[in-house]
Amino acid sequence: MTHVGGFPHLYQGYVTIFPSALEGDSRTSVFNAMLLYLSTDFINLSIASFGHKIIIEVLRHRILSSVLLSFRHLTRHTLTGTSRDPLLTSTISQLEQAFVIFLDNLAAYTTYIKVLRCLGRAMKDMQESGLFTSTYSTPLNDALENLLQSLKNRLDDTQEYGKQLKTANACRNDFCPRGVVCDGSIFRCSGCRDALYCSKQCQREDWKHRHSVDCVEIATNKAEQAREYNLDYFLLQGTDKSREDFFRHSILYNEIKRRWIEVSQLLQHRPAPTVVMRADAPILHFIIRMLGERGTIVYVESSQSNRWFSETIRDTGPVIDESSIDTCVRRISLWRHSGYTLLA
Repeated sequence: MTHVGGFPHLYQGYVTIFPSALEGDSRTSVFNAMLLYLSTDFINLSIASFGHKIIIEVLRHRILSSVLLSFRHLTRHTLTGTSRDPLLTSTISQLEQAFVIFLDNLAAYTTYIKVLRCLGRAMKDMQESGLFTSTYSTPLNDALENLLQSLKNRLDDTQEYGKQLKTANACRNDFCPRGVVCDGSIFRCSGCRDALYCSKQCQREDWKHRHSVDCVEIATNKAEQAREYNLDYFLLQGTDKSREDFFRHSILYNEIKRRWIEVSQLLQHRPAPTVVMRADAPILHFIIRMLGERGTIVYVESSQSNRWFSETIRDTGPVIDESSIDTCVRRISLWRHSGYTLLA
């Protein structure tokens, strides 16, 4: 978004002229509605190509509030029946669908900490401005409700994430001045893949004091079965140096807990028959996609809206692999049936 010049400002301009354009000549109204549709579609394509970085730019430029403001004018226009032009009606329908896809994209990318922070601020501003007023069900209102629920779930996840950070991210260096790996990078010993450090300096110090000996012992004697039940290990398994990766592992765990009934039903069939899921569970969709590689055919239906599309969630794909999902599912299955505690 930063490489397309003044596009965000142009979009704001389209939103400004949109209400008055609806009241004008029919062809002018169609042109302006189509212009807004193409602009929104461009944003959706950019998100599909470049991911969460585009979402952050969109939120920083307050395009979310622009979308909702446009929809208010659009709804008012269609309800009052001021235009019976079939071409305009068709264009407005396309525009509404583009808005719905945009909101669904935002909901899916709440798995990123930076997106979550920007979205939280944007939502607060819009609630204060009264943009959330909706008294009836429409595809876009349903998508907005889905976005609000996703935001609530992720904010709940951040509280759990904070607790897990305190226990799971202990710096292995006994002389570390901070004690935990918090903000910033996570450094992992490349030998045992077990020891975590808050900095390269701590990693070097611990290697000199004791880890040069411990590393070999840990790498050769660690018990896989014991590790399988260790939440700390699961949360950090396969993470790189980014807190974003750690956060998405954390919410994957919480999402499977939250939707265990659906997950357990899926796991009863391998290969599974066609599975229908709601569009407000992006992490679960990723799990289903991984199962889909073993035979599951997946289509997704959003709540209360009749919007169908094949599942194409990409936000967690590069981070959470199939083995991590299997580990998580096994752990939660044991917790459900054997009484294992979820937090160490």
